[in-house]
Amino acid sequence: MIRHSLLITFLVPAVSCLLGLGVPAMGADWPAGTGVEIGHVGEPDGLPEDYEPSGAVWHPFRQQLLVVDDSGLMSELGPNGIVTTTWEIGEDLEGVTIADPDDGLAYLAVEHPDGILEFNLSTGTLTGNHWDLTPWLQGPDNHGLEALTYVDGHFYAGLQEDGNIFIFDLLGGGDVQHLGTIAPHEGRDDISGLHYDACTEILFAIHDSHDVIVEMRSDGSFLREYDLAGDNQEGVAVIGGSTSGQTTIFIAEDSGEVWRYEEYPIEICTPTSAVDGHTSHLLKRLGCSPNPFNPSTEIFFELNAAEYVLLSVYDVRGHLVRALRDGILGAGEHRVRWDGRSDDGLIMSSGVYFARVETDAHLATAKLVLVR
Repeated sequence: MIRHSLLITFLVPAVSCLLGLGVPAMGADWPAGTGVEIGHVGEPDGLPEDYEPSGAVWHPFRQQLLVVDDSGLMSELGPNGIVTTTWEIGEDLEGVTIADPDDGLAYLAVEHPDGILEFNLSTGTLTGNHWDLTPWLQGPDNHGLEALTYVDGHFYAGLQEDGNIFIFDLLGGGDVQHLGTIAPHEGRDDISGLHYDACTEILFAIHDSHDVIVEMRSDGSFLREYDLAGDNQEGVAVIGGSTSGQTTIFIAEDSGEVWRYEEYPIEICTPTSAVDGHTSHLLKRLGCSPNPFNPSTEIFFELNAAEYVLLSVYDVRGHLVRALRDGILGAGEHRVRWDGRSDDGLIMSSGVYFARVETDAHLATAKLVLVR
């Protein structure tokens, strides 16, 4: 995961312009093609009866769409809409996101009480990790946590009541650090879905009662706004990394429908590194085990070809803790142990750290949790 340590106080978004696409007027017409409903509720190979989709995310490694509903179910659909798996999780699920596509984990937004649950897609079970967001998100009358996405090492959570987007670090032991808040464009409330495309660095926000999708930068700087094609919109997911300037977008509606739209306009962006949410074609499978760990962990990654590699560990403030490798490494899998110490031999305290692998052309990071 790529992580930025600079803490920012987010201001009301300013209007900006994106080269090549321009900024359409407020409420510009829906720009994509005609939608196709997928995952038909109650039909064979479809979503379960009475399913009310409330959030969605595209998983780039599994090539599947994850959809949650507010009765506590999560389903996995192929691009054609065929449901392959449904998990019974419980709780009022309102959003879902992926932090590291390679670690097999999904993060679920729960409303009343507002919080985030960690779910293991490989085992089909909750991991037990939970983060309470009620000190910040307490919307009345079921207008609390309604949207969730992952942006450069942080979690962005949308509060339905006023449309604000809260930015959090989720730490070990259930600790939460609030980093800032993005005010909605033009005071749009009723936020119901969030998605971040790391390749283009565009944040998408759906506002249900306004029937619009807003595109912005991760600091809230406004780019453009489109009218939505349907209604009762509760979730949005985009397939990133387009080389044609068009992509597929999924819209989940709590009326019981999931829609796939082709030809949605997006900035041209060829994924070549971890900026698109996963590692490059030359650098693969960056991770560590065990994680969380005490006192040491093994960082592993795979190279498709010999490359210069700088492997380092950083703390959450972006300070270098330990340089582990600096030189040419051959093709294949590499495993490097970090003993939880700094370059000076100091024993590091409990907390979140990041293993960073740099090559001549690529950069990738992985989150490490040290628990003393």
